[in-house]
Amino acid sequence: MEKLRDQILSRKKVAEDSLITKRELWTEVEKLFHNQLTSSVATSTKSRVFDPKLTTLVLERGYRVMSQLPTGKVRAISTNDQATSTMMNLILDKYIVPHANAQFDFLTKLRMIDIYSNLYGNFFALVDWDIKKNGYIGPDLWLLNIRDIFPQVGAVSIEDSDYIIVRTWKPLSYFEGLSKQNGFKNVGKIITKLKDLSGSKQNRSDDEKSAREKNQYPSAIAAKEAGYFEVLTQYEGCPLYTSDAADDLLCVALGSRRILKTKKNNTKILQNTTNTTPHHDYHT
Repeated sequence: MEKLRDQILSRKKVAEDSLITKRELWTEVEKLFHNQLTSSVATSTKSRVFDPKLTTLVLERGYRVMSQLPTGKVRAISTNDQATSTMMNLILDKYIVPHANAQFDFLTKLRMIDIYSNLYGNFFALVDWDIKKNGYIGPDLWLLNIRDIFPQVGAVSIEDSDYIIVRTWKPLSYFEGLSKQNGFKNVGKIITKLKDLSGSKQNRSDDEKSAREKNQYPSAIAAKEAGYFEVLTQYEGCPLYTSDAADDLLCVALGSRRILKTKKNNTKILQNTTNTTPHHDYHT
């Protein structure tokens, strides 16, 4: 377990080091998108003239590219498959798409993927199997914060990656819920440890926060994030989609390892013997 923990933390550190310059660029791009003036001349004068055309173009492009839900259909290869293809289309259109609404409705999420892939150069989303309180059991699409993705250094795509690490933030109640499920180890020890801690999300460094978090409401965000703990999930053959500026969607199969990291650097292995589900709210 300690070997696995050290491996995940080491890979995350290598990925962080490789992303230092990219994160600086992300911040500058976000400021442009939010029409924030960053030059020394602009901040020292009374004039606050800005041009919102760039923001308008980015948003308008997202709505043009994703003007409606995808219209592709499952096609039968032979007459023997017609009933099956009809049923699959009905399930997709009437069951999956209306219920794949974690965070936002499905169409809004597709638009956000296009918008943010143009800002950052690429963007990540997790396709996971979800069980909801309303009875829905099926796939859903989760948008991931670009700063919570730690890709394998040297890999040029998701398909080329042996692993990818995703960071999520969970409250104590999440781990208490896991203790009631089968397949998890060390959950009781983790809960005992976390009860004495105040969380780690509010202690993130500036390079781990978006321009909006740092500039628009830093105190409110810090108060809201208290009590959330950093969880690292290493996907080996990861269930992620990545969208770049060319709208190239890729995905591979599911498998993962997960650890919990507290601000005191006391790390416990939290390993699920089945599939893990790193759900979280997306902030930008």
